Amino acid sequence: MSTVLKTSRPLYQQIRSTLVDRILSGEFKEGDLLPSARNLAVEMQVNPVTISHAYNGLVAAGILKSEKGVGLRLAIGSITILKKEAREDFVANVFPALREQAERLGFKIALSDVQAGIVDMGWFAESKL
Repeated sequence: MSTVLKTSRPLYQQIRSTLVDRILSGEFKEGDLLPSARNLAVEMQVNPVTISHAYNGLVAAGILKSEKGVGLRLAIGSITILKKEAREDFVANVFPALREQAERLGFKIALSDVQAGIVDMGWFAESKL
C-alpha cells in the first residue's frame, strides 16, 4: 500500500490513522505483533523513521506494547480505547454534518429515535448530543 499525502496533517499522523483503521477493521487483534517499522515502511513507501514516530505515539497512548527482542504488540484493551476515541471523534466531528445534511434532505434524526431503536446506533444514546 502506498501512502499518499491527502491532507495537510503530518505524515506520521496519517500513518497513525491508517494503522488505527487497520486495527479497527480487524486486521490486527489484541496481542498480535505488528509489522516491524522497516517492513511497514517498505509496504507504505515511507521512511522507517516516520513509521517509528507513528508507532511511538501509539506506544505512549497505551495502544501498542513494546516487548524487548520481540517487537510491538497490540495491547490488551487497546481496541476498546480506539473505539471510544473513534466514537468521540464521530460525535464531535462527523455526526453534526451528517445530521445537518440529513435534515436538508428531509430526514429527522432525533435522540429519542436513537433511544427507541429506530436508528441503530446503540452507543449514540450514551453520548450527550
